[in-house]
Amino acid sequence: MSSKVAYQPVSCTFYDELILFIQQKTAVQLTYRTPDGCKVEASTILKDIYTRNKEEFVKTSKLGEIRLDCLLLINGKPAKDFC
Repeated sequence: MSSKVAYQPVSCTFYDELILFIQQKTAVQLTYRTPDGCKVEASTILKDIYTRNKEEFVKTSKLGEIRLDCLLLINGKPAKDFC
């Protein structure tokens, strides 16, 4: 999933929290926004995290890839609160 909006880097703390969710291999409840601005809520397992073209993404089991700066909530906690 790519976006026309410039990528906004996430904090190292938030990145580290995502790594922990990947290692736990348990389902998380995500709320994120799509490139066209729609808000989506879904349960999925985080599989991997990587950088492509200077943008960071998380690969999920059900949703494909999501750009990190599009994540709004993880298990009900605002992404910005991981910072």
